[in-house]
Parts: sequence; C-alpha cells; structure tokens
Amino acid sequence: MPMGVLHFFLNNKKIMKKTIIILLSLTIIFSSFISPKVLIDKIEGDLFSKIFEIAKNWYEVEKLYEDNYEEMGSWLPDVGVRSKYYYLKTDLSINTLKTITGEAVFVSGPHKKEMEFFSETEFGHYNPKFIKIVSKVFTKLSKNKEFISISQEIYDNDFKNLIRIYYLAYKHLKENKTQRKEITTKYLSLIETQEDSPSYYLQEVFRDFAENHEEAGYDVYEGFTAPGFWIRRGIDNTDKDFYKLLVKVLKTYDKDFLKNN
Repeated sequence: MPMGVLHFFLNNKKIMKKTIIILLSLTIIFSSFISPKVLIDKIEGDLFSKIFEIAKNWYEVEKLYEDNYEEMGSWLPDVGVRSKYYYLKTDLSINTLKTITGEAVFVSGPHKKEMEFFSETEFGHYNPKFIKIVSKVFTKLSKNKEFISISQEIYDNDFKNLIRIYYLAYKHLKENKTQRKEITTKYLSLIETQEDSPSYYLQEVFRDFAENHEEAGYDVYEGFTAPGFWIRRGIDNTDKDFYKLLVKVLKTYDKDFLKNN
C-alpha cells in the first residue's frame, strides 16, 4: 500500500473503523458459506480414520490392558458393552469422541469426563447429533472393502451375539408395548423415589427374556442388559436413531440373521 494511502487511513479513524468492520463482516459471510461443509467432512474423516485404525489393531488393543474390573465396571470382561469401552477408551473415550466430532456423546446424565456406571439417580441421555455423525461415518465405512474385510472377523468373534441380542430385545419391547410402558413408568418412579434400586429393577424385570435367550445360546448378562438399554433410549428419544444404526450394522455383517428375524 502506498505510504500516502496508509497515512490517510491512519489519520482518519472513522474510515479505518468502517474498513475493519467491513473486512470482518466479509470474513464472517464467506466463512458461513465455506466452513460447515469443510468442518463436516473433517469431522467424519477424522472419525472414519480413527475407527479404521482401531479395527486394524483390534486384537492388539485387547492385549494392552489387564482386566481391571473396577475401571471396567463389570466382572465379565468377555461380554457386554462395558468391557468393549474399557479396551477402547484410550482411543475413543467420550472426551475423545467429543473432541473429534464436536458433539458431546451425552446431553445430560452422570457421564461427564468419564463413564459413570453406578449412578442410581440418573442415567445418560444420548445426543442425537452425535448418533447421526456415527451413523453417517458407519455408512462410509460399510462401503470400504478393506474395512469390511478387516472388521467382519471382529464382528463375528466379539460383537455378533451382542448386536443380535440388542436387536431381539428391541423387537421384544416393540411387540410388548404395554409391558414397555409399565416398566418405563416404574423405572422413572424408582429413580425419583429411590424406594428400590432402579438398575436392579431394570435387570430383574427382564429375567424371563434373558433366561429364554440363554437357552438359545446367548449370554444371560447381555440378555439382562439389552432390554434396559432400549427402555432408557425410549426415555431420551434416541431409540429409533439407535435402531436404524443397529440395522445398518446387521445389513453389513449379518444379513442372514436380519432376514430370518
């Protein structure tokens, strides 16, 4: 910029101020057109890469940790969701997921910086925006042949029965709407009154479901916990979002089961 022009601006504060405001306004306007798409692509790309990396090293990840039952929140390291989170939390903790996606995993509940499995007065309410991001990323992963080649074995060995029992639990509750409503009402009442343990109630009320499916080869613990998951998802209104994601997983890895159930 010529010195005369620079001198003019410096000595005319009003013009200088207006110029700065115009430049800032243009920056904001252009950013509003460009950044959302770029941000979304980056978020999805980062999560895609992280999941792909974990899949490649899945069996090594499992070996890195001794089974710390207190940290795991479970005495059953080979079944359920808690042990899976325990093995993954170095790479995909709820804090890491928030950093990658820009969305909190939960919008409310006891899970702050870390998962809190033993609260009797509240439970985690999932963030629908987070679920949407995960669903979109899984759709991209499911179209990647290398990822499917790697992850099919992981699904078959470590996730198949877990995913299946959650699907069967959803169907069970859908077919028993009156029971679902009564259980939901009782569960919320126990959270409020603390007359009894809400989590214990939610386990025992599904004993028949769990034991019936144990006879069919499913883990009884997963049979206890899967229906309770859907009760809570009905309360936080994310049940349909999770069900759609679950069906995507089954269509990718377990088509015959989905077709027959």
